[in-house]
Amino acid sequence: MKIKYYRKLMLEKLGSSYESLSDDAKASLDYYCGRKTLENIELYKHTLGENKLGKDYIVGDLHGRYFELMSELKKIGFDFKKDRLIAVGDLGDRGDESEKVIKLLEEPWFYSVRGNHDQFILDQYEPERIQLYNRYKYYEPAELHRKIEGRWFFKLDEQCRAYLAKLLMALPYVIELETHGYKIGISHAGVPTRYGSSWNEFVNDLEQRDTRELCLRTRRHAEMHQEGVERVLSDVDYTVHGHSCFEKPVFTTFSAFIDTFDKAGNLTLLSVDDLVKRLDANKEWREARRLKRENGDKQAL
Repeated sequence: MKIKYYRKLMLEKLGSSYESLSDDAKASLDYYCGRKTLENIELYKHTLGENKLGKDYIVGDLHGRYFELMSELKKIGFDFKKDRLIAVGDLGDRGDESEKVIKLLEEPWFYSVRGNHDQFILDQYEPERIQLYNRYKYYEPAELHRKIEGRWFFKLDEQCRAYLAKLLMALPYVIELETHGYKIGISHAGVPTRYGSSWNEFVNDLEQRDTRELCLRTRRHAEMHQEGVERVLSDVDYTVHGHSCFEKPVFTTFSAFIDTFDKAGNLTLLSVDDLVKRLDANKEWREARRLKRENGDKQAL
């Protein structure tokens, strides 16, 4: 594990050097990084190995709904010492507790990919601006965020805003969860259709700014389901996304969309154990769909 790399990110967030910490603080930080460090930290993709201590869950777009999240975690008996929660992005905006949700990134049990609303903040701080779609490019990043549900952010003092931005800077665009012999890909909006069926081509092309923007805002992947078109993906066993809101979670053969709050009034918490059972039950069917796609079935895109 690249603990030193992640330790560096944490020290940047804390505004401290490793040498300046006490021995107890160093030990605590190293323990934290050992629990929190993703097993293969890269610039745009993080890889999480199997959770051998507890259970994993994936949650839809949170948008500042801290109270609602804690209520749902209590219902399922979430173990904060053993279990892990992976968010599909969009941690802030809309809800009343955006700051508290973003600060969950301090917790060793909480992980997230970045969403377009997270990027509205990051475009104000990172050197490369990502969101330039359509009318966005005509606004300065701070002005754009104010217009798109970000007024809460500017009520905070500058030090607090900068701290939240530093927390968000560590977010990848993609998390790959390797569990029970499966690779589950998680990104905010979906897999851009320009990459056809290849998850790996999409991930490898995240070095391109426009690919990263599409990763945050594309709705075409979700729209294909609504049109009855089966999106077959290779190089990954299943993918999970948010961004496009539905009245209930949507499960296709190869992907799930779990953003539900704005239409249903409740968050979706997807148990990875339940997802694995679904994958086990549908393994032969999914492989058959992949073979049809490889043999030129136009209905399996």
